[in-house]
Amino acid sequence: MLTQTLEYLQTHFNKTYRARDICICNKTNLQDSGINEEITCSNAKEYGDSCDRDDDVTPVQKGTCYERHMRKKRSTRHSIAYIPDNFVNSWKMTRTKRSTIASMTKPEAESWCQDFMNQSPGYVACKNVSNVDQSRAVEICVLDILSTNSTEWAIIPREGLKAACMKELLYNDTLKNETDTEDGIPLAQKIKSVNCPLECSGKGNCQNGTCICEDDFGGGDCSININDPPLVFAINRETGGLCDMNFCKEAVVIGDLFLDRPSLACKMQRFQISYDGEMTELETSALQGVHNTIADIRCRFPHLVKKRSVTPTNDAFITGYKVSVSNNNRNFSLSHLMYILDSTCQDTLNVSGELKFVIKPGFCFIRGTCINDGYRTGCNTCNVLRDKFEWTYLESEKACSSTGKSHLWIIGVVLAVLLLAIVALLGAIIVKKKYRVVRDVSMISENNSIQKKHVN
Repeated sequence: MLTQTLEYLQTHFNKTYRARDICICNKTNLQDSGINEEITCSNAKEYGDSCDRDDDVTPVQKGTCYERHMRKKRSTRHSIAYIPDNFVNSWKMTRTKRSTIASMTKPEAESWCQDFMNQSPGYVACKNVSNVDQSRAVEICVLDILSTNSTEWAIIPREGLKAACMKELLYNDTLKNETDTEDGIPLAQKIKSVNCPLECSGKGNCQNGTCICEDDFGGGDCSININDPPLVFAINRETGGLCDMNFCKEAVVIGDLFLDRPSLACKMQRFQISYDGEMTELETSALQGVHNTIADIRCRFPHLVKKRSVTPTNDAFITGYKVSVSNNNRNFSLSHLMYILDSTCQDTLNVSGELKFVIKPGFCFIRGTCINDGYRTGCNTCNVLRDKFEWTYLESEKACSSTGKSHLWIIGVVLAVLLLAIVALLGAIIVKKKYRVVRDVSMISENNSIQKKHVN
């Protein structure tokens, strides 16, 4: 244990052990105007502090690890000139019709609120939990009705009380071991088994604290209609919808109302953009989405993205996908574009607010591959001054020139020989046919002469 001033600890406290130590600033006398500058630090184990995990609690986020769209040494944001803002707010505010009650008196509101609360099994089960004031929830419900002439807000104090009840069960060790005198079931287990969010919105059944939703509904509280497409705000938001093929492995979809169910699907239509900016739509694939939270999912690529994952056409410069998402694999959201490029030689520009793709200086882009200026293979080379998108033939070099001429001479001789052979074959066939015709005619004439002699 170490007791020193805060100023001393800021400069002398070993940072290596900070994560394992607990520091306490001792409470001063409230009547004193001064500030206690002393702080006591010690290993947390000396205080016996422990964090008991409740295995029944379901995490909101699965903690799915995914490779962010960043390089280890330099990110796409640094290797690309222009990162567009691809966030599209497609949120549509929907209002439920208010249940307006005219001229409700306070006693009437109290009666209505009490009946409403008692319809919740979770609320009723929490009556035996100490430190949870159920009367306060009814009071808030009454005040809301009298001030708004609506019962729309009654659900809020009810759910708030249920949450307070569950929190009390989590931290109160006495309640964890307490047993209901009527049926002998542990009180905590009994409350958890009937405590479902929003009472499953009237679209499902609460079983052991989990909502079992009807066929067309989903979500933890069965409030989401799976026939309604989820909301999609952006694809690969960190990089503005760009995906560097050197390390980008999937599409990260940001939105809302994504349900963790087997029918969660990603529809991905591949496209290509030519050198002159013309887009060509290609095949469409439907794949199962990888759920992370209600606000983000992953869509894996139909083809493994490598430098030559899908053979592009000769004039293809950029490839990508139109991505849309569905909770039931039938009703899909609006599609968002994701562009796949190679930041080694491809770059982006902002032209009057429009995203344009260009090739970086000192590179050729030939059949989907970045090639350095001057790189040579055989008699072909990358010459950015001649053509950035096709090989330049080295005509000026002797070996390439003679080789080219010899190849042309050989090809010419072969074609000539083939042509002569075809002509000779056709000539032989024609002569043979003529010979057969003449022979047949002469034989017919001889037969006719013999027949005439016999007749005479």
